[in-house]
Amino acid sequence: QSALLMNAQKHHYVPKLILRNFLFDKKREFVRVYDKKEDREFKTSIHNIMAERRFHDFTFDEYIVSFENIAGKIEEVILPAYRSVIQARQLSGSPEERGALALLIAFQFVRTRAARDHWKQLDDIVRE
Repeated sequence: QSALLMNAQKHHYVPKLILRNFLFDKKREFVRVYDKKEDREFKTSIHNIMAERRFHDFTFDEYIVSFENIAGKIEEVILPAYRSVIQARQLSGSPEERGALALLIAFQFVRTRAARDHWKQLDDIVRE
């Protein structure tokens, strides 16, 4: 547990491979961000956005479990198909491409703050 806490890092819930498509400064990997709540725009590195500290970590009793490594492996699996679609600007329709993109979309649905909050609310209801 302590080793994981010492090595805490930001975990992206939107992969950097997607965020890199919106760079205005490729060398520093900067994007422009609009904060709807504050009605303001700012520039920042993709390392600072769409991420939270230890977002992919969960606590079960005294154990901390992380799926950060699994998230990275899923991104590795879908990367060739994703890059192909971005480069060609169209879908090939191959079974491999369809499977990879379906995996990316499905994983993104469960990899959000809203999905996390939904399961927490459900757990709270069951516990009551």
